[in-house]
Formats: sequence, C-alpha cells, structure tokens
Amino acid sequence: MYDTAQKIIALLAFCLFTFWIAHTANAQTPPEELRKTRMQYRYEFYLLYKNGTLAIDQNAENSYRVENLPYATPRPTTSATLYKGEVINFLDKIGATFTFDPQQNVGPDDKIIIQGPHVADAKEVRIYDPVGEQIITLSVADTSFCNDNSVCEEDFGEYPDTCPYDCKASPVVSQPIRPGGPISTSNFQEESSPDTSIGLGYKVGVGILILFGIIALIYIWEKLRKSSYEE
Repeated sequence: MYDTAQKIIALLAFCLFTFWIAHTANAQTPPEELRKTRMQYRYEFYLLYKNGTLAIDQNAENSYRVENLPYATPRPTTSATLYKGEVINFLDKIGATFTFDPQQNVGPDDKIIIQGPHVADAKEVRIYDPVGEQIITLSVADTSFCNDNSVCEEDFGEYPDTCPYDCKASPVVSQPIRPGGPISTSNFQEESSPDTSIGLGYKVGVGILILFGIIALIYIWEKLRKSSYEE
C-alpha cells in the first residue's frame, strides 16, 4: 500500500517539475515572438532600359512583385548612371530608399529587374534618374499590410515594430526586461498593467495539477483508513 502511495507522490512531483520547466521556457520568450512570424521581403520591379531610357515593362504580367527574401544593399558606387528609388508610405513620407545602376542589370530584350526594400505601409515607389528627375511612379499599396490609419489591427499583422504609425508602443517602465530573442528594438510594454502573459493554458495546467493532487491525497487517505481497519 505504501509502495503505491510513493508511486503516486513521485508521479505528482514529476508532473509538477515538468510543468515548471515548460512554463519557464515559455516565459523567456516575449509574447510578440509567439504570436507572429516576422519575415523579410523585397520588391522586384520589371523595367526596360533602352538607349539610356528607363521605363516600365508594359509587356510584363505585373510591374512588380514581392519576394520573400531580404533586400541586399548594393555596394556604393559613383556611376554616372546611378538611379534612385524612394518608397513612399501612406503619410507621404519616405519609408526607404535604394539605388541601382541599370547598365549592370540589363538583360535580353532590354529587360531589367530592379530590387528594392519592402516597406509595410508603402503606397508607391518613385524612381529618379541620375539628375534627380522623377521618371517612374509605381503603386505598391496592394502589397502593404499597414495603412497608417492610427488603428492597430493585429489581425492584419500590424504591430509596433512593423506599423509604428498605427500601433504606438507604450513607454518602457523601470523594471527588468524579460529575456528575448534576436529582436531587441521593440523592448516595450504592451500595457502598463501587471504582466498578463500567463494565459489560459497555464491556468488549466495548474487546475489539472491541483485536481490530481487532491485525488492522490484522497486515495492515500482511503488506503490508510482501510489499512487501519484491517489491523
């Protein structure tokens, strides 16, 4: 009888230890890391470069597309044919810039693919020739998930680090920052209230362990009571 009781107590201790390990590992990951996956994207623009003139490729199925790849900044150059691109957001502010030399990328039939950094709230991309004159405007709003409407819509992927105009980060309070992952630019408190990252799963787990402990104690007590009667 006592062997059975010892086994139950050992099993209960093991469950408590396993649950503690799992909760500790989960607590070291910021909630924003668990609820979304951050990806890196870039634009690819389909243009034509013929006789020193850059234009949109009208025969291409689309004027651009978004690739699930990071944008690689080209090496600095002083080329006389260096063009510049500006990614403009919905607030008419410059979200990113890039440069390129079409002579180094032109392919068959004068076709050229130009890469640029993706911006989450981009409205359009403006391309300027080497003398600074705007020659191309491309609308890219269809591939932007931030709309700069001052409403933080997390269901559409809007977060303070990706959509700062829609999601305002709360000031950091003077308390230790929980260990995080590789992203360190968003050390902000989502709310000024106490930490509420302990979710439903944690509460259910604690409830199950408490219930299991009560059942184990009742079982042990019944065994001891029966044993005393038999003696």
